[in-house]
Amino acid sequence: MPFWDTDYKKEAMKTKAAKEAAEQKAAEAKQKALEAKQRAAEYRQKVNAIIVTTGDLKEDYEIIGPVFFQVSNKGLFSSTLSELINKYSAEIEEMRNSALINKERIDWGGLWGQRSVGQNDFEKAFFVAVQELKKRAVVLGGDAIVSMRQDIDLDTNGVQFFYLQIYGTVVKRINK
Repeated sequence: MPFWDTDYKKEAMKTKAAKEAAEQKAAEAKQKALEAKQRAAEYRQKVNAIIVTTGDLKEDYEIIGPVFFQVSNKGLFSSTLSELINKYSAEIEEMRNSALINKERIDWGGLWGQRSVGQNDFEKAFFVAVQELKKRAVVLGGDAIVSMRQDIDLDTNGVQFFYLQIYGTVVKRINK
């Protein structure tokens, strides 16, 4: 047998082994991506299952601790709020279509010389803040937030901004 036949066979075996290794690596990456997607879906489900109330629950629970989130529309070119609105854009659009959030309106205040602090963003800010509170509750091992409160501060000096602080107590229901 000529030596080039053996070299060709060795090269073909190396190529086949490299191809199989690449296919195995691709299959593992696909499996990892699928598992990550499944974990993300389970996490979203946990977050959405968190009960948030401004009052109390009519069932026994264990207090885990306080939870707090703050957001503002302050920023030169973008803000934390605008980044969060982008992050939750699908949910916000779904709520808008279901009439749970008002449709955006043009702010005509500038024409009359009135100052505006982004009133169109209040509802979206509240939604994203509650979602972020729920995420913190999941991390802490809770399944509800009781006594939720909010505070909106308006900064009307110069450029108009608002700050939203939202807080509550994370609890774990005992007999759910």
